Amino acid sequence: MSAKISPDTQLAFGLAYMDASAESRKAQYEADMKSMRYDFLIAALVVVITLFGSVLMGVAEQKRAQSRSHEAQPR
Repeated sequence: MSAKISPDTQLAFGLAYMDASAESRKAQYEADMKSMRYDFLIAALVVVITLFGSVLMGVAEQKRAQSRSHEAQPR
């Protein structure tokens, strides 16, 4: 004996499946956005640290050149 499933029951199960699938996709999308936000913040932090290091190296080089020029001047 095979059980017949009414079209209304099939529709109800189909809608429930689609709703669960949509919720799952929404949760996955939110997790991806959160992860991407952290990736962006890490990349921005790396850029800021690199620029800060470049500025510090430039200042150090400028002071080094300035101290050399003072040493080279005859008194």
